[in-house]
This record gives sequence, structure tokens and C-alpha cells, in this order.
Amino acid sequence: CEELLKDVQKALYYVVPAEISERGESGVKWVLADVDKYFDKTKEKNTSIALMYHLYKEPLYANVPQEKKDLDILVIGFGMYGRKFLDIILPIAQMPDKKLNITVIASSCKDKDEYLRLRPQLSDFFDIDGSVSHEKDNYGTIRFLEHKFSLEEQNADYYLKSLYNDKQPDYTFISIGKNTDNMKLALMTGFSTIVCPVHEGKHINGK
Repeated sequence: CEELLKDVQKALYYVVPAEISERGESGVKWVLADVDKYFDKTKEKNTSIALMYHLYKEPLYANVPQEKKDLDILVIGFGMYGRKFLDIILPIAQMPDKKLNITVIASSCKDKDEYLRLRPQLSDFFDIDGSVSHEKDNYGTIRFLEHKFSLEEQNADYYLKSLYNDKQPDYTFISIGKNTDNMKLALMTGFSTIVCPVHEGKHINGK
């Protein structure tokens, strides 16, 4: 039973929001009755539907100049919401004459490993950290970086802007933990493009 409980707790890391999954990293045991409330129970509360509606209201192309050849998307935080967001945008972000470039910043490399393990054919179509030759046609690039943000971090905006050579991504999705943390980091980015932190359905539009 002890071994089974450990396996269940490990599995829950990947299906609950980041603020809850962090308990596993700190060694805190979960009570299953408490975790249950974080699962989607009704269609109205379904995370995937909420994200698709959000993208309908704030489409990926809304901030991309017509003459721009790239669509640069930044995903900060790769828990349940970050993974679902990436799953949804991979097919809908395919646009004529736009090269799709996605950067995912995860707090742990195991988030990337687990995501790709469950999607083994993804690297056949996307260049994931150099998995596909530049000469070969692909649907876009996905690069994974490991970084755990601290809200006391004075150079968070510098770190993010350095990823784009002082430019900005066209679209940023933030889900690092608590709603308040998402909002704080969104404000810290200093981006003037669309920044969408997970926070009760709200977003920041810097335009």
C-alpha cells in the first residue's frame, strides 16, 4: 500500500495545478480528498474548454504584424495548465507564412521529459531542442528551458527579454502557481505584447 500511495502521489504531480504539485517537490503528503476538488468535474469548468474560449477571445495572431515572418509564443510554467495550453496551440498556431517558435520555461526538467514521453511522435513534426535538422521541413520549433522564478527576483524581466535578444514574444502564457504569483510575474515581464496569466479567467493585454 505504501508503494501504491507513492505512485499515486507521483502521478498527481502531472494532473493538478502547479501550486498543489509543488507539495510533492517539498515532500508534503497529499490528502486525496483535498486534491479531488482540482479535477475537472463539469463541462463548464473544463480547463481545455476554458483555454479554447480564451484563445477565441485573445487569438494568437492578434499582436503579430502581417509582415512578421515568425510567431513567437512563450509558455512560463509547465504544470497542468501549461501542458494543456501547449497541446491546444500546436495545431491552431499553424499559419501561412509564419514560422512557429515556442519557448517553454519549466521549473523542472522532469516536466519536459514526462510531456514528451506521452507524445513520442511530436519530435517527428516539431524541432524540439534540435531534434529535427534545420534543412528538414517541420511544423515549428519548441525549446524547453529550466528556470524557477522567484517573485523577489529583480532581474526576471531581464532574463525573459534576453531570450528574445531584447525583443518580445508575440504571446505569453503564465502559470507558475498561485493566481497572485501569475499576476505578479505578468507585471514583472514588462512586455507590451499580450500577456495571459492564469487568474480567474482574467488577462493582461499590454497593447
